[in-house]
Amino acid sequence: MKRILILIIITLVAALSVFAAEGPRREERGERGELGQYLQLTAEQRAAWDGARAEFRTTAQPLFQKEGALMEQVEASLKSKSDACSIGNTMLAAQAVRDQIHAAREAQTQKQLSVLTPEQKTKFDAFVAARGGPEGEMKMRRQ
Repeated sequence: MKRILILIIITLVAALSVFAAEGPRREERGERGELGQYLQLTAEQRAAWDGARAEFRTTAQPLFQKEGALMEQVEASLKSKSDACSIGNTMLAAQAVRDQIHAAREAQTQKQLSVLTPEQKTKFDAFVAARGGPEGEMKMRRQ
C-alpha cells in the first residue's frame, strides 16, 4: 500500500513539474515585438503591455523561486522515502503557489487586453486560438 502511494506521488510530481514550467510565454521569450507587431500596437498600448509584463515579472519571480524550492523539497523527500502525508502537503503548497502564478498571469492578460481596440482583440483571440498546450506554447508543425 505504501509503495502504491509513493508511486502515485512520484507520478503526480512528474505531472506537476510539466505544468510548473510556466515561465515566460513564447511571445516574451522570442522576438520582443512579434505579438505587438501582429496586433499593431500603438506606442501607448506598447507601454501598457510592457508595464503589465514588468509587473508580472516582479510579482511572479519570487513565486517561481518558491515553487522551485518546494518541488526540490518534494524530490528530496521522495528520495529519502519520507512520510507520504508530508510529501503530499508540500505538493499542495507548491500547487497553491502555481495558482498564485496563474492568477498573476491572468491579471497581466486582463491589463493588456484592456487597452486593445475591438479589432485588436479579435486578432489576439485568433492568436490565442492558434496556440496549443496549457502554457500557450505554439504548436510545432511537422513537415
